Amino acid sequence: MDMLDLARYIAGLLIILGLLAGFAVALRLMAARGLLPGALALNRQSHKRMAVRESLILDPRRRVVIVQIDDREHILLLGQHSEQILAERAAPIEPDPPEACDENATPPPQSGPRPSFSEALKQVLKGRAQ
Repeated sequence: MDMLDLARYIAGLLIILGLLAGFAVALRLMAARGLLPGALALNRQSHKRMAVRESLILDPRRRVVIVQIDDREHILLLGQHSEQILAERAAPIEPDPPEACDENATPPPQSGPRPSFSEALKQVLKGRAQ
């Protein structure tokens, strides 16, 4: 291998790295302008309307999931080949994060503890059985 071959290898490597960097810059510009669909978009500032709040595996084939969409929560039973809506309810209002902790401040009054996922599921399933 002489110097000419080594120069060719280095030049080829630099060309490939330059093409990769140019492609990455082009993708970022397209994502910033909103030209990329779905998962390719890098704009993480958009407000997500749907979120999985909790999930409970019942057995290897079934699970129960709480999905929040806007201001509603849906309790879903997901099976291997089927889906079923068990219940729908208004989403609980989440408290704002505390601004500054004041040691002498009294905590806000609570309306009672929120039932756990398993307790809420039992209540829903008991209501459906009746």
